[in-house]
Amino acid sequence: FVLRSIAVPRAIYSRLLRMELEFKIAHVGRRFIYDPPSSVFVTPESISIGNYVFLNKGAYLSGDITFRKNIMCGPFLTVLAGSHIYGVRGKSTRFIRRSAENPEVLRPVVVEDEVWIGANVMLVGPLTVGVGAVIGAGSVVVKDVPPLTVAVGNPCRAVRRVFDDPGAVEHLVALGYSLQAANDIVARRAQMLADLELPVFDVTQTCCPFLYNPDGSA
Repeated sequence: FVLRSIAVPRAIYSRLLRMELEFKIAHVGRRFIYDPPSSVFVTPESISIGNYVFLNKGAYLSGDITFRKNIMCGPFLTVLAGSHIYGVRGKSTRFIRRSAENPEVLRPVVVEDEVWIGANVMLVGPLTVGVGAVIGAGSVVVKDVPPLTVAVGNPCRAVRRVFDDPGAVEHLVALGYSLQAANDIVARRAQMLADLELPVFDVTQTCCPFLYNPDGSA
């Protein structure tokens, strides 16, 4: 309140907020990018952030949350990984608390590696967003998202596979996964999609984006 009232320059205010978060958060990896003034971390002690995670402005995170690595999120992401207790006879929901520190029962939300989440997405735990998944803007995710799929809507559902199975394995191995791990991820996708016949998204042969390394070099 004091810092805001005396109009401390945004860069300084952002740095102070970041220092406060890094003191409280369970874990934060390298190159974590977010907008401190507009972002809210309700339960930093139960939030873990891996390497090369980007959260756009207006992120709101509450609960038992894990972001793995190489994740990109659009603005106004909401992650709600906690649930209030209700349905207790003779007790007002307003005043039931799990503990003195937190009124909610925390649920796990895990966002695995290489995930892209669009703008204005809400994740409501417990759930896992699988490796390489893409979540369309405005989606409300209430259950697990298979690896290497495009998922959209409210409730969010898978609509495309990212690469066919051989292409997915090749992609994961190129990213540094072992062949066994890549096969396991693709098998998990197949199991989660069951008998769904989804179209495949693969623009490898038609798109050549400018690529760069995380350290900024070409």
